[in-house]
Amino acid sequence: MTTYYDTDERLPRLALYAMLTVLMLFARCPKCRAQVHFQFNTSTVVMVDTAGQMDVGSASWPVIASGDSLLIGCPARPLLWHRISWVKMDDGSLHFLSPYFIAHYLPGPGGQSLYIRPMGAIREMEFYEKPTKKI
Repeated sequence: MTTYYDTDERLPRLALYAMLTVLMLFARCPKCRAQVHFQFNTSTVVMVDTAGQMDVGSASWPVIASGDSLLIGCPARPLLWHRISWVKMDDGSLHFLSPYFIAHYLPGPGGQSLYIRPMGAIREMEFYEKPTKKI
């Protein structure tokens, strides 16, 4: 009678890949690791597609710029961009410009806003925060 063991020879390789992935995430941007540039929840989202059709709606999505990443958290399909190096202006706004992606963040007193122009089916997106009243 032969004894069969249920071992997966791929397990050590998968564990190594997982460990390398975690190490690469922490080594991406050593000077800006874990630095949150801005963070807010949206109240209004404006999208313009390549055909010029504009959609405006209210949505409560988290917008987080941390390290060299920008995450816009639509529950169904979050949007994520990497290798973003923000340039801070004198007025506190942040800009990023590349041939394939443009982003502009305004911290304004009337609420925060983010304008992005990604390459793809959506031509422009704007995210606005409705400020909460302080008592």
